Amino acid sequence: MVEKRNKEAAPAKEQITSRRTKNQ
Repeated sequence: MVEKRNKEAAPAKEQITSRRTKNQ
């Protein structure tokens, strides 16, 4: 269960980073 959560959180983290880079 923890691994599944991490896998789902990984894409979300990448999306946030992409948005931050786009804003910069």
